[in-house]
Amino acid sequence: MKISPKEIFPSHPLNILSLTRQSRSLYSATHDRLLCSVPQRRGAVRRFPQLSLETMAAPPFSWRVRAMENLENFVSSVKDMVVSRGNTHGTNAEEERFKKLIKAKEKTAKIHVYVQDALGGLNPTVWEVARSIQTVNSPTTFGQVRVVDDLVTAGPDRDSEKLGRTQGLITSSDMSEQALTMNLNFYFTGGEHKGSSICIGGRNPINNKDREMPIIGGTGVFKMARGYTIANTYSFDAVSSYGVLEYTFYVAYPDHCCC
Repeated sequence: MKISPKEIFPSHPLNILSLTRQSRSLYSATHDRLLCSVPQRRGAVRRFPQLSLETMAAPPFSWRVRAMENLENFVSSVKDMVVSRGNTHGTNAEEERFKKLIKAKEKTAKIHVYVQDALGGLNPTVWEVARSIQTVNSPTTFGQVRVVDDLVTAGPDRDSEKLGRTQGLITSSDMSEQALTMNLNFYFTGGEHKGSSICIGGRNPINNKDREMPIIGGTGVFKMARGYTIANTYSFDAVSSYGVLEYTFYVAYPDHCCC
């Protein structure tokens, strides 16, 4: 039977009555070891004050006072932090902004980009971080997990205008066909959407055409975004393990000009 620390060292002497038989025997064994540890002279009568269960269980009074002081200091610091945050102008302003966004009219946009997907070569941007023990024998690489930091461009050529990065996780999650479960953030560092991002997630059967995945949110201009994206493989070089992916976003988001 496993004994928890709370059973062995109850927080109050009155809890001694609730100790199990095994807990009581543990106290007895501890008491006996303490008696044996006292050095004795030959012929002398061993004397050692009896330690009651209450004495062994109750922590020293100084410990209890110190613990209460630490607890009071912690609670006081948390109260101060909550009060100071609640009185900040920025928090109130952001709350009002959020309420306006909820009621704002929606705008829509169509965004067309290309993703430079470097699976190999000198500077790969897709790295494997984990795999299951069955992955090596799986025709679909089931159980493989990779992290992505791909370049996003305006055109299919890798030297075309740089718009940002797509970053996240992709997992081989289908045992019967080549399909990924994806969680990707398209972060725009250039172009008209600079400083904003669109987050997508879902299932991506990579050998199919017009693969649809949902837009599950965004930041910046695309706060509270919704919609979907259509993905296609534009090209893939098996020798260099380099692919170019095409993404078209159909996104709806609150009109920030009204907020």
